[in-house]
Amino acid sequence: QNFNGAKLKIFHARSDQVEAKLREVRQQAGNMKIDLVLAILPNKNGSLYGDIKRICETDIGLMSQCCLLKNVEKSSPQFLANVALKINAKCGGRNSVFADIPVSLPVVWKQPTIIFGADVTHPSALDDTAPSIASVVASQDWPEVTKYHGDVHAQGHRVELIEALEGIVKKLLLSFEKQSKQRPKQLIFYRDGVSEGQFRKVLEDEIPLIEKAWKALYNEKPSITFIVVQKRHHTRLFPSDGKYQDNSGNVMPGYFTNRISKMSDFYEMCFSHVAVKLQAQLLIGRSATQQSLISSSVAMLGSREQAVLHITTCCEMTTTSVLMTCSLLQTTYATRMQAALARCRLLLLHITLISLRSVRDST
Repeated sequence: QNFNGAKLKIFHARSDQVEAKLREVRQQAGNMKIDLVLAILPNKNGSLYGDIKRICETDIGLMSQCCLLKNVEKSSPQFLANVALKINAKCGGRNSVFADIPVSLPVVWKQPTIIFGADVTHPSALDDTAPSIASVVASQDWPEVTKYHGDVHAQGHRVELIEALEGIVKKLLLSFEKQSKQRPKQLIFYRDGVSEGQFRKVLEDEIPLIEKAWKALYNEKPSITFIVVQKRHHTRLFPSDGKYQDNSGNVMPGYFTNRISKMSDFYEMCFSHVAVKLQAQLLIGRSATQQSLISSSVAMLGSREQAVLHITTCCEMTTTSVLMTCSLLQTTYATRMQAALARCRLLLLHITLISLRSVRDST
């Protein structure tokens, strides 16, 4: 490869010398601005990837991009495109823009809006000491909302609530002001990784921290839309008309419905991508917002299991659970239920016991 335009010479290092070599190169650079370190790794084994990320992004303060040697040698168009997108984003570039922002993002376009995303990752179930890692990102440019800045914090073992949220939000609000040259007027917060049993805790603990950070900077109560996003669920949408489905039988990507609501909360569904496997999951959003719900045309029963369509056929026997279907636009709402399968298994067990009893009686 031709790297004649590189500001620094390419260097090689053994895995046990990476930290010393990176610090040496950083010192050699002096006042020269380094945008990114590109590291080519021999394989996935060992802790080399984690060491490079830790040294560059927490100790030295440099963005980094790691690639495997085998992928670099192949240099397929898809690999090069993916790496280019990552590097562009890490260096402050935009990978996508809206063609018509007033039409595409009317709510955001009307007034300066900052959009947050937050999640907490936990160690494996076998690890009872490692900390959980909370990460928060926020848009930095308005009205495009395509550039973002992030912050990462370690916290207590398997603690789901973001303990340092107030400080993180304050830092990202100030960064938004610096990039957009104006203060935000409203805040949209997407929160991932929260189970239904934790909704009340998030509402009581995290939203006040966001309000506190905003008030410390602007001395006013913010306009907040707080949305919990869920991916792990059993909800599926099935098109009632074949022309509205893809090759796997799913609704087309980009489909969004906001007209299915539970009795107690605001419920939205977004089919955001093409399924790699046959059945695709929806993103379910539950909102706690200062604005009132405009419309709610379908009320679900107390639990998803009471509003389902699930038929299981096993050994020429078919069991159908009690169901309620909702026709919505060109879509039928349906939810998988394990009860039907469990009922079928019990029936098979019962038949097996009867058969054994018959054999015993005949002998």
